[in-house]
Formats: sequence, structure tokens, C-alpha cells
Amino acid sequence: MTIECEKALLGALLLNSELFNSALPEYLTADCFKEKHHQIIFELMDNAMVDYSAFDIPILLSLINKEQELEIRKSSTWASSVEEYLLTLANENPGQRNANLYALIICQNFKSRKPSTKIAKIYGDSHATS
Repeated sequence: MTIECEKALLGALLLNSELFNSALPEYLTADCFKEKHHQIIFELMDNAMVDYSAFDIPILLSLINKEQELEIRKSSTWASSVEEYLLTLANENPGQRNANLYALIICQNFKSRKPSTKIAKIYGDSHATS
């Protein structure tokens, strides 16, 4: 379920980059994603938000370096290119409405994988108060 949530969240963000600041918990980082290629994509999105205050597939493609591109292509063996993988994430997206829920599930799964990390502790504290 984690991988599906990762794909759904990334796809929702590709369709509406404004969700990056409005629907995501502040403690969600690239490290929370289980799949390495999803970590890279989220990191690219984060960098684009800092540099441009928005992103789309062409912006992400302009920011990617060769090492990141190879990692994404290696991890998603069925995709012939990073662009194809990003388009698939956007096109197969179940909807933007549940972006926050997807993010919370990703954080919760990260906490169970890495219970001693700072992010897991933050997630546990903020989740307990919400």
C-alpha cells in the first residue's frame, strides 16, 4: 500500500503543485518515501518549489541530473524514460482530494521502518496531537 500511496501523492502533486505547500505535512521529506526513485522525484519537486514556487513535468525534467535520471530509470524498469514515468504518475492518479491522507500514510510507514529517526519522532508527536 505504501508504494501505491507514494505514486498517488506524487501524481497528485504533478497535477497540482500548489498541494505541495497546502496539503503536505511539514515533516514529510524525501527520506519518508520507501522507493529511491520516489525520493528523487519528491526532492526535485521540493527544489522546484524553492526555486520557482511551482513545478510541472518540464520543470522537473530540467532540474534532473544524469545520476538521478539513471536511478529513476533503473528503479522503474518498465518506463523507457523519466518523462514517461512522470506522465504515468500523473495520468494514473486516483485524485488530488486525498493527497494529505497519502502523505500521512507515507509518514506512518516511514515511522514503522525507521522508528528512531527525528522525522518519525516528529510524526509521532504531531500525529498524537491531531
